[in-house]
Amino acid sequence: MARPSVFSVEDKYRLVLAVIGGEISVAEAARRGKASEQSISTWKRQFLEGGKAGLGEGGKPGVNPRERAMLDEIEELKAAHRRWQQRER
Repeated sequence: MARPSVFSVEDKYRLVLAVIGGEISVAEAARRGKASEQSISTWKRQFLEGGKAGLGEGGKPGVNPRERAMLDEIEELKAAHRRWQQRER
C-alpha cells in the first residue's frame, strides 16, 4: 500500500500547472515544492489523465475520457458483431 501523501491536491495542482504552462521546469518545481522530480512527473501524468481529481489519493478518479470513448466503441462493435452473426444464420 502506498504511503499517504504529505502534499495537498492544491500544492500538486499549483506545481503541475506551472510546469505545464512552461513557467518552470520539472527540476525547478521539485526544488520549490520540496518533492522529487519523479513525483512532479507522476503528478503531471496524473493530472493529464484525470484532471485535478487525478491528483487526489490513489491518483485515478476513474476512467479518463479517452479510455471511456474506447470502451464505448468496443461495446458498440460487440453489439454490431452479434447482430451480424444473427443475420448470417
